[in-house]
Amino acid sequence: MARVLVVEDEQTDRLILAGIVEGMGHEVYFASDGEQAFKTYMKMSIDVVVTDLLMPHVEGLEFIEELKTLFPEAPVIAVSGKGPDLLATAEDKGACAALSKPVDPEELVEAITKALPDRSILPVPKSKSVVRGNYRPLDEFEFEHKGRVRCIPAEGAIAADEAGDKLARTTEPLWDIRVDGASIGHVDANLHETKETVREAATKLIDELEA
Repeated sequence: MARVLVVEDEQTDRLILAGIVEGMGHEVYFASDGEQAFKTYMKMSIDVVVTDLLMPHVEGLEFIEELKTLFPEAPVIAVSGKGPDLLATAEDKGACAALSKPVDPEELVEAITKALPDRSILPVPKSKSVVRGNYRPLDEFEFEHKGRVRCIPAEGAIAADEAGDKLARTTEPLWDIRVDGASIGHVDANLHETKETVREAATKLIDELEA
C-alpha cells in the first residue's frame, strides 16, 4: 500500500480522485493548495502526488517546481481541465504524467502504478468507490495538545446527507487532524467514532510525528 497525496481545492474533484486511489488499495492524504501539500509531503512520507494545477495561494505548477527542486525523484502526476498547454508545462517542470479533467480512472490508475518505485508489491485494484448507508455525520471539534488541534471531517468523509436518502458515494470516512492549520494525517472514523477516541488517536499521531 502506498501513500498518495491528492492536492485539489474542489471538493467534488477531491472525492473523485480519492475514490480512484483508494480503489487501488492505497492510503490517501489531502491538501487544498500547494503550501499545505508541501507540509503534508514532508510530514507523511508521501509516495506519489496527484495535483491539480490551478489552486488558491500556491498553485500546482509552483508546487511541482519547488517539490522537484528539493526532491528530484518525487513522483508527481498533474491533472487539469484548462487545456494541453498547462499540462505540457507541468511535464516540463517535472511531472511524470499529465492528465486532462475529467480524469479517466484507468489512466490515473496506470499513471500511479508507473510512478510507484516497486510495482511488484502493488495491490490488486478493487472497486473505485464505496456506497455507505446508515452513516453518522462527522462534526468538527478542537482540543489542546502541543498547540491547538482541530479535528474535521476529511474530504473522503460524509459530512452531510445532501440527497436526503441516507446513501452517498464516497471513500472511507476519515478525521483530518490539523495542528496550527496544517494537516498532519488522518484518523479512521470507523475505529474512532467518539470525540474522546478521536482525541486519543490524534494525540498519539502527533506524538509519533514529533518523536
